[in-house]
Amino acid sequence: LNRSSDLLKPVASANEKILVGSYVVLTIKTQGLAATEGRVPKTVMVDGVKAADMKKLPEADKWQFQMPEQDTKLTVVLGDPAPHKLTFPALNGFGLEVTNGNDNQPIANESQVVGGTPLKIKVTVTAQNKAVKLVKLGEFLAKKVGKDLYEVNMLHQDAVLEVELVDTHALKFQQEGVEFTVTADGEPVAKSGDQVAEGAKLLITAKVTDETQESSQVKVNDEVAPPKGNDTYEFTMPKKDAEIKAALKKKEHELTIVDGGVKLSVKNGTTVVKNGNTVPNGAVLTIEIVGEPPSGKEFGKLTFGNETLE
Repeated sequence: LNRSSDLLKPVASANEKILVGSYVVLTIKTQGLAATEGRVPKTVMVDGVKAADMKKLPEADKWQFQMPEQDTKLTVVLGDPAPHKLTFPALNGFGLEVTNGNDNQPIANESQVVGGTPLKIKVTVTAQNKAVKLVKLGEFLAKKVGKDLYEVNMLHQDAVLEVELVDTHALKFQQEGVEFTVTADGEPVAKSGDQVAEGAKLLITAKVTDETQESSQVKVNDEVAPPKGNDTYEFTMPKKDAEIKAALKKKEHELTIVDGGVKLSVKNGTTVVKNGNTVPNGAVLTIEIVGEPPSGKEFGKLTFGNETLE
């Protein structure tokens, strides 16, 4: 409260004495949940002051009245959120449809929309090799809820909708012996060569179709993609065309050597293989019996898996 008869000296607290006839300026601001919900004063009443004498000042949150000849009480009744102007961006390279999430009615540019109203926004890109980077209302990012679809609540003030586009580039991922599954920012990339927005988060799954092989790493334009486990990798789409390639290697298996009291020499080429070492699938092993059997025993047979070796 301010009293204009005393150079707008603030009223320090409730119950303070104010000179009869003083012009009192009320500044009313909502706070807490009421402010969050965008509720606004609907009725401002002062005992002893007629409604017609309660003057609304040009500022949105100010009222003025003349102090009556009695102790008085201020009452404020809050109403529903007020409508505010919603302005669309210039449609450069995209089409735009905005609907009211409560009743699915279309909303036109520069319409008055009640604060807090859920907005459903559809952005259709018409420019070649472009994609939506972000949609925001004021400083608030709209949430992507589907292909070309976004949602955000109307602000409790005039607001401008903004759509930002970004360049796209071709992403190739065709390789014999490997089946790739790729998503960009959570959306599937349908086929090799499709356009993907630069900066999009790629999630790559590489399934090797040859059971004797496995992927050792995945690269995008010769840059290694960090693994996430379960044959899945992640990468950020670069600002140019990109190609995904998997480096393959033969699967390795653990070799258990049971010598039966006879000393064995096992080699993979020139590499000595010891009990418990891993050996690539398909490797040709050289097995040599070194020395004689223990006293009182003779050599019986040598087996490899289920096969008896001669």
